[in-house]
Amino acid sequence: MPKLIDMTGRRFDRLTVVCRAKSRAGRTSVWLCHCDCGGNAIVLGANLRRGNTRSCGCLQRERTSHVNSTVMIGNANRRVHGHAIQSNRTREYETWLHMRRRVTELPRYIERGIHEPWLDFTVFLNDILKEAGPHPGKGWSIDRIDNDRGYYPGNVRWATMKTQNNNKSNSRKRK
Repeated sequence: MPKLIDMTGRRFDRLTVVCRAKSRAGRTSVWLCHCDCGGNAIVLGANLRRGNTRSCGCLQRERTSHVNSTVMIGNANRRVHGHAIQSNRTREYETWLHMRRRVTELPRYIERGIHEPWLDFTVFLNDILKEAGPHPGKGWSIDRIDNDRGYYPGNVRWATMKTQNNNKSNSRKRK
């Protein structure tokens, strides 16, 4: 068994090690840490030394709570808008996800295209709210008024499945 490294009093980012915590038999050492925010956490010693755990969880909560702040995702700056949280996805966000998937994966949609700025959800949301208003509710989805054009300002609306089926390129009722 490796020699125990006493980390009492050491600081790791926002955490200060208070004492060794009781660990399960055969487990590596765990430590009780006090966070700068006032919280406490029990953390594996290896996670502290490697930098995998930097706070009691407050750091992650701070990062995800700043609605409309810019964060780095990969190599690109992205806006955090609060509509994409898995448990609270808005209908507008779900609509945008499906629309974006169609225009990037399905040939008949790719050739018709999308308004380039609408690849950014916040731009799409602002435009769609001005043009068509908020999502009307269950049973409604985004529809292209002129199917020969893509998803562009002035060519989208909220529509029921009946309206969309009548608006298909192979529909007899299409005007």
